[in-house]
Amino acid sequence: MALLRGDYATIARLLPAVIGELYAHVATGVEPARSEALKLLVMACGSDGTCMLRHLGETNLAYISGERGQQAADLLGDPVWRAAAAFGRAHARSSANKPKPLMVASDNRRAALRMEKARAHAMLDRDADAVRELRRAERLAPTQVHNHPLIRDLVADMLDRSGGRDLRGLAWRMSLI
Repeated sequence: MALLRGDYATIARLLPAVIGELYAHVATGVEPARSEALKLLVMACGSDGTCMLRHLGETNLAYISGERGQQAADLLGDPVWRAAAAFGRAHARSSANKPKPLMVASDNRRAALRMEKARAHAMLDRDADAVRELRRAERLAPTQVHNHPLIRDLVADMLDRSGGRDLRGLAWRMSLI
């Protein structure tokens, strides 16, 4: 549920320990527990980890996470799980076309779309529109907005050239001022 809500702070806090436990079960477990741990590793590294890391702007780590998911799937030897891991790895590598807002399923994807729109507005010197899009994105996925490196740079740049209560509030919540 945390992934669907875009609650990356919770995922970032819990996922590393979960992945460590899963690796311990893979190394010491016997069947069928070992296979179950490998399947969970494919999901944790191959989809949950890559998604979280991509949305936080850590694309290199997202790729590595996808690789770990693929390694787990290869150890499992099941073609279905290999395909699932390959999808997660491709997701980490790709920068897919942005979907239409009504077709986006989760809050974190809606927030990503809003952030891209904000960047476009800012490039056109329409800072008020950019701030409005960022505030909408923040309501959907605050952790994603607050920690995205491009958005942090964007807010800092807009602070230098314009002001406003909403922009300063956003910058404050991002610990930029």
